[in-house]
Amino acid sequence: MHLLIASLFLTACGSDAGSDDPTTDGGPGVDAAIFDAAVLDASAPDDDVDASTPIEDASTPVDAPAPDCVGNAVSCYGRDVAACEIGIGCMVVPRCLGAAERCIDQPTPDECSAVAGCSWSDAMGRCVGPQRSCATFDEDTCDAQPGCFYSGVCSGQITRCALLDEETCDTQLGCSWDPS
Repeated sequence: MHLLIASLFLTACGSDAGSDDPTTDGGPGVDAAIFDAAVLDASAPDDDVDASTPIEDASTPVDAPAPDCVGNAVSCYGRDVAACEIGIGCMVVPRCLGAAERCIDQPTPDECSAVAGCSWSDAMGRCVGPQRSCATFDEDTCDAQPGCFYSGVCSGQITRCALLDEETCDTQLGCSWDPS
């Protein structure tokens, strides 16, 4: 529709109405100052609409903002388990966390053998080897590794505030319901 109005406006204003050039259709002489774009307004009510039918609800001002969920939802990443569980779009992913103790820090053969990946070197008189990362252990073996513990991390794609309804808005960290 806007293209039609622009085309009519350009035709009316940009061409020489009375030009002797036969390849240019000047159309009727239109004065741009009196051009009535409202005649072409597609949003005007149709003639077949009952005049008694209200077009808008008179109790709601046209410029009144609609109620909305506003704010910036807090990312799933870095949330603790409790905050993750209430996060819309977040989920707790169980895994072995922590920082496994280093082999070199184990002072005795028994403590050395307790750390996966480490071994005691009698020749060197110390614990050697690359300790395994906590992330390599499962639920059954995680807690037995010094420095590791089994828990969960928060993962997922958070739902933006603007996509939430009134019931769920205030439960999303960083979002609040704006009734205006």
